[in-house]
Amino acid sequence: MEGRAPARAGYKVRFEGRDAGEVRSGSPAPSLQGRNIGTALVEKAAAAPGAQIAVEIRGEAQPATVVELPFYKRPK
Repeated sequence: MEGRAPARAGYKVRFEGRDAGEVRSGSPAPSLQGRNIGTALVEKAAAAPGAQIAVEIRGEAQPATVVELPFYKRPK
């Protein structure tokens, strides 16, 4: 997530101006300096790493970027 508002379960995910799925879970990630992360069930085109999506939070589209799992890797 790019903004300060976290994605929450049930929020709509939009891709290329249309509904593309739904958030399954989301929260701030302490191990990522408090950045908001989430998981979502989305259509295949919106699931590609690097895809620019948006999560609809309180009627506003908040930008997000799809990344590969895991979100965090421990430093060696």
